[in-house]
Amino acid sequence: MNLLDWLYFAAAAWYISYSLTHTHGPFGIFEWIREQLPLGGLTNCIICLMVWAALILSLIGRNVVTDALAIAGVALWLHGFTGWRLNL
Repeated sequence: MNLLDWLYFAAAAWYISYSLTHTHGPFGIFEWIREQLPLGGLTNCIICLMVWAALILSLIGRNVVTDALAIAGVALWLHGFTGWRLNL
């Protein structure tokens, strides 16, 4: 695995872990998962969940789903660096 692969899977794992532990998600899916499938407490800890997400994503390999997760992860990293926050 080269550095770009490592960054690719890190971005995808971070996005799915952050989404499952901190966001509502489209149609409330991430919130529903936290409530209905707590996964032994993994949905409460981004660090714990990220280890398992990275393992599963690396076993799945690159495909359209992991591509989308990696792109979303990089987009959120860039968003975080800007310091911009939506105040509703």
